[in-house]
Amino acid sequence: MSAAARKRIMAFSAAISFSWSLVLPFMWLEAYKGGMWELALVRGPPALAYFLGLRLFGKLVDQLKLKKPFVKLGVVCNTASLLLLSAMPACCYPAIAVFWYFTYSALDSALVVLVHDYSGEEAFGRGLGGIQLASLLSITAGNLVGGEVTRLAGLERTSLLGAAASAASLLVAAGIEEPESRGKLDIRQAAEWAFSFKVPKHLASLAVSLLVASMSVSQFYLAATAKLMEASSFSPLYYGAVVSASGLLSGLASPLFGKLVDQLGAYRSYVMSCLLYAAYLPAVAAASTPLALGALLAIPLFQLLYIAKTALALKLSEHKGEAYSVSSGIGSLSEFVGNLTGSALEHHIGVNKVILASAIGAAAAPLLLHLHVATERPASRARWQE
Repeated sequence: MSAAARKRIMAFSAAISFSWSLVLPFMWLEAYKGGMWELALVRGPPALAYFLGLRLFGKLVDQLKLKKPFVKLGVVCNTASLLLLSAMPACCYPAIAVFWYFTYSALDSALVVLVHDYSGEEAFGRGLGGIQLASLLSITAGNLVGGEVTRLAGLERTSLLGAAASAASLLVAAGIEEPESRGKLDIRQAAEWAFSFKVPKHLASLAVSLLVASMSVSQFYLAATAKLMEASSFSPLYYGAVVSASGLLSGLASPLFGKLVDQLGAYRSYVMSCLLYAAYLPAVAAASTPLALGALLAIPLFQLLYIAKTALALKLSEHKGEAYSVSSGIGSLSEFVGNLTGSALEHHIGVNKVILASAIGAAAAPLLLHLHVATERPASRARWQE
């Protein structure tokens, strides 16, 4: 990726991430005041919408071969979602979030494929890590500013500020360049594929492993979010500070994780990230003070998992948008299921036992994939592990 292209994409990623990070954690905080079920509603169904959106827009990106139209569509809908959030009561948050997540998936699909086009397969981890650095540092700033503005002026005015920032990011998006290689859209075919829930055969075993890993991680983050909110006595400032610390560390770690994935290989990095989660979750369950819990939740393990699973899926497929819809889309489907199961389990067994159950799932996910890879022919096995 050229230095100029990297700077443009990083600037856009930072601008759009800042806009929604002003608001999103505090929308969750507002929802959780109504109970765990309300939090699950504002996180679960939107994750399913994001999954379907990734499948639809990932296919459309592969068909059209142009990414900027989908980036711009995502920005416009992100701005509209923030404006709706500023004008609607809390009971409308789940519906707004469904629209928000579905349309934002167009931007995500296009941006990741654009990074791959610029970086190439061998340097994709570093390319994605650099973009994540810009995005997460911006999210950190957004969380800090959003926490203070929400405390002083309320979520409605914070949403208006986010909408203004989102609209401004369109100016940055205009500077992104891409090769002129136009294909032909077939929206009907893309929609049929998106809603068929089919997974390409060569990605099926990865999809199963990702389903288990992502559902476990989503269950954990739902339970950990509830635990953190209670520990912070629902303080937007404290909660925003912890989320910001996590974003800051994730951003700083992203280039290092990207380089690690390129050097170690996507398959080994994915297995390692799952096993690290399995070791990490019991420590979170055992944490009993706000300081210890906040420190543990700031550890940026998710970034390693995200970069590794994305690199692995895109390496295994010629159709990059479709592959990203599997790696990230399965994660969103699992988040939908994980939020609902996590909410139900928390009611019966408590937050800490939900986190421990998630650790078991995180350990099982790489084992399932390893069992499949071990039965492959040597040539196929080498493609996974190279």
